[in-house]
Amino acid sequence: MPSRHIVLVAGMHRSGTSALTRAINLAGVPLPSNLKGASPDVNAEGFWEPLDIKAFHDDVLKTFNSSWVDPREIPLEWFDAPPLAERRAWLANWIETEIAGKDMLVVKDPRVCRLLPIWQRTCAENGVALHTVMIVRHPVEVAQSLARRDEFSELQSYVLWLRHFLDPERFSRGGSRSFITYDQLMQERLPTIRRIVADLRLPVVASDETREKLDDAVKESLRHHVASDSDLADAVKDVPQLAEVWNWALRAAEGQTPDPAPLDAVTELMRRFERASPATA
Repeated sequence: MPSRHIVLVAGMHRSGTSALTRAINLAGVPLPSNLKGASPDVNAEGFWEPLDIKAFHDDVLKTFNSSWVDPREIPLEWFDAPPLAERRAWLANWIETEIAGKDMLVVKDPRVCRLLPIWQRTCAENGVALHTVMIVRHPVEVAQSLARRDEFSELQSYVLWLRHFLDPERFSRGGSRSFITYDQLMQERLPTIRRIVADLRLPVVASDETREKLDDAVKESLRHHVASDSDLADAVKDVPQLAEVWNWALRAAEGQTPDPAPLDAVTELMRRFERASPATA
């Protein structure tokens, strides 16, 4: 059984991935080095995101003629293409360097939602146990935040939200994973982190002493957007699939094991739309 562990935080941009990463870190899972600094207007408490990995993910996406704002599916077979061998070697070296003397890491970059297979292959080849924590936030709140930060349209944000949930959910099936919502993290900090630790069977203990640290790091005051069911009803007029995927995610975050067939149906529907203008490797 592997004695080294990597916890990947997967979630759409503006979904609370930074807060979740810091919370997991405070529970005892070390962070990598060379982290992106805080931004007063975007993430005042910090991104907790390794710049090396952000650049790596951007490079891999570029190899696929894609980027984080491209919602088109990346075919699974592309991850076995020859250009990825060199990149897996780079990632393996990065992991060995960062995990040395720690045995565990928590790594966050929203782009990992699209690129989970490269992590899975690399960790498997190097005897590292990989765990995925998926955090999901109300799609309207994400759209509101992206409109403020990047001036995205609602439609663009909703399609990206779907892609950034559907891909990691599908890729992580059968593996070590945990689902939470942004609301759970905000409202039940310590119980949520304890559930993640239990789901993933991590060799750490989120003690009561962690509670104060979590309350200081994960602040409700940093939340700028709150959406309701009525907001979702308006959103699904443009993207009906949002409701089904959002409700599936809520059930998963409550500890249920919903049938993934509805998610596969949405993925297939998106494929049919994309065939008119497919990405090329």
